Amino acid sequence: MTTTTTNHITATDAVLAVREAFPFEVQRLPLTGPDNMPTPHKGLFRDDNGECVGSAVTGRYRPHTTAHVEQLVEASVHALGGTVGSITTRWDQGHRVIIKPTDAERREICEDDGVFPMLFIRAGFDGTAVKFNLGMFRDVCRNLAMIRAVDGMSLSANIRHTQSIGWKMDELVERVRGLTAKADTMVDAMRAANEREVSLAEFIRTVYPIKDDASDRTTNSFLRRAEAITRRVWNERGQVNRDRQWGTGVVTAWEAFNAVQGYEQHSATRRGVSRGQNMTRAIAALEVPAVARAEELAFA
Repeated sequence: MTTTTTNHITATDAVLAVREAFPFEVQRLPLTGPDNMPTPHKGLFRDDNGECVGSAVTGRYRPHTTAHVEQLVEASVHALGGTVGSITTRWDQGHRVIIKPTDAERREICEDDGVFPMLFIRAGFDGTAVKFNLGMFRDVCRNLAMIRAVDGMSLSANIRHTQSIGWKMDELVERVRGLTAKADTMVDAMRAANEREVSLAEFIRTVYPIKDDASDRTTNSFLRRAEAITRRVWNERGQVNRDRQWGTGVVTAWEAFNAVQGYEQHSATRRGVSRGQNMTRAIAALEVPAVARAEELAFA
């Protein structure tokens, strides 16, 4: 993973960062059967190290190129005003890019608790559309979270991966600009969640449902997870100068969401993903049902 941070990255700088991060292409090669028997299937392979990418595809499939990723990132920087704060890139069976606006875009949720709206780009080779997601980086807990929806409004956009991949820059800019325009709505929902109180114990039990007749092993696992999430809230309250003594067990929905999301991103076991791979863990956490439930509870 590489990060370019100057707090004044232009579209040209961003394109160069992508080009340096991904100095290879994914090529489509024929797959053969026994005795080199021809098949209608193709395999995808990196042209620098031969790594197999994704699964077999049909002869009609056309992989996107590094130039296409450059185009997506260039459009995103233009949509964000022409200058951004940082570009983070990672290869994970596809191109992953996180774009952080400049420091001037930091939004206060409450005193000493702020977030940076972020733009996530995921361009894979699984035949699905390129995915854009709005999200946030919270400086208190260093959570890197993609938010799917607030108040029923989707915070994602898909760009179709067509056979010709004939994207037009002005169309891309408008698609991304329409998504980033929702950042204020996302932040407003976070502030509203910060004003709403919930029982932390009930929040955890809803996010991680457990049967009354669960086995001792399942119950102990639930209790350890609940303790870790509660401890995360307690620690984060200390960082933002909030009262750590909540005798009634009541916290804000914003605190509860971040505790669950932070636990899943930073602490939960992820097969094949180490604890230092923040971008990969953030993407993996998006697919965790518990994070989706926490998001719904906090921002519905």
